[in-house]
Amino acid sequence: MQKRNLLQKIFGSKPKGKQSSTFKLINSSTSKHYAWSGGLMDSDIVRSCIRPKASAVGKLTAKHLVGEGENMKINPKPAIKSLLERPNEFESMQDFLMKMVWQREIFNNAFAYVKRDGFGNIEGIYALNYTSTDLFKVDGEVYVLFKFRAGEMAAVPYDQIIHLRKDYSTNDFYGSDGVGTLTPVLEVTGATDKSIVNAVNNSTIIRWLLKYGTSLRDDTLKEKAKAFVETFMNIEDGVGAAAVGAEVDAQQVEPKDYVPNAAVMDRAKERLYDYFGVNKNIIQNSFTENQWQAFYEQEIEPVSKQLSDAFTYVFFTDRERGLGHRIVFEASALNFANMSTKLKMAQVVDRGSMTPNEWRTIMNLAAIKGGDEPIRRKDTGLVSEEVDKVDDKETE
Repeated sequence: MQKRNLLQKIFGSKPKGKQSSTFKLINSSTSKHYAWSGGLMDSDIVRSCIRPKASAVGKLTAKHLVGEGENMKINPKPAIKSLLERPNEFESMQDFLMKMVWQREIFNNAFAYVKRDGFGNIEGIYALNYTSTDLFKVDGEVYVLFKFRAGEMAAVPYDQIIHLRKDYSTNDFYGSDGVGTLTPVLEVTGATDKSIVNAVNNSTIIRWLLKYGTSLRDDTLKEKAKAFVETFMNIEDGVGAAAVGAEVDAQQVEPKDYVPNAAVMDRAKERLYDYFGVNKNIIQNSFTENQWQAFYEQEIEPVSKQLSDAFTYVFFTDRERGLGHRIVFEASALNFANMSTKLKMAQVVDRGSMTPNEWRTIMNLAAIKGGDEPIRRKDTGLVSEEVDKVDDKETE
């Protein structure tokens, strides 16, 4: 039996979809999307801008929650818990999330296919490396037609897709393409890089010009130039001075290299930083606690909310969501707090606001037995309990 390729393993046999009306929201352009990066991944600056966000989102913890308050259960179903730890046989959840973030930042759209068995149970979740997508309807149901690099195609119901969008504005379905926006600034950074390379190359061409008073053959000129270099420009044997005869005039050539204005280069970088929502300190891991907190709230939490909503919708039916089933992606911004702040957080542990193990996670310590239960100091209690004590004293 011929071994199936990855796409066949994910989607099974080639989908059989009858031709139907193209899915249009406002105009035909809204139904098509091309995964064209425009060379963004060739830029080291672009990669350095996306990497902190992908790494941070990759460390989010996925949980299945049911109910509220004291009745809330965490990861009650082993099958779902297993999927949230390893969504498919090829990737961990961290790998999956990082891949989705890279595609979201590059293409402003990221898609993952939720594969189910014949009974409707989820078997795996796969981030898709597509080249383009198109939308259409079959019997009133919306499908996404994915096209891949090798020419394969797969049509998938949209309700079996996890779709993350960025800059969702002018298009009715997809996140707006950002390649055109970044092209001018990438041209500036590319031009400055080339000019620096040219300046370095040109600076080593000619250092000295030897002028002889008499006409010499070309081979003789080359021999004399070679002898001058070996005698006076050898770093190991050189004495720092050169002596030439009257027949030759040795003139040093000052290189006039064009080195780009540093302010222009810095401005181009700042424009890329602004677009991706980062700064130099975040990229170089030299951020302060407040800087990380701001980055987390503006760039990481929105993606976390997107993931939570998308997973919840795909994983559960309307009835299950009504009963409180949901998927959440959590991470503590305090993981990057300084030691003083982390130690102060211990004060809320004995007030029941945080469990001991939650605090130990922030401190990068292993969980302890019984640490998932909230605790409270004996000199504190619920408001209702304190009121009852006061009423008892007044009636005595």
